[in-house]
Amino acid sequence: MRWEGPVLVEEYRLLRASAPWKWVGFVLGGTVVVTGLISAIERRLSLRALLIGIAVTVALIVLFDLPFDDLLLPPNGESEP
Repeated sequence: MRWEGPVLVEEYRLLRASAPWKWVGFVLGGTVVVTGLISAIERRLSLRALLIGIAVTVALIVLFDLPFDDLLLPPNGESEP
């Protein structure tokens, strides 16, 4: 979740607050977590679990990121040491 953006774009630090780059890590990480939990419970990987993982992640973006202009979802909202 933390490294997808920097791997995809060399100048990620400058783009991390702009769409679609600010959602790259959250979408990939959230989808993997939700799909992994469903697959672990069902004891099999399925397309249905993947689609639910994508839908839940997109719903979280719509609920928590789109209404707020200055909110950054993880991992972009973390302060760097």
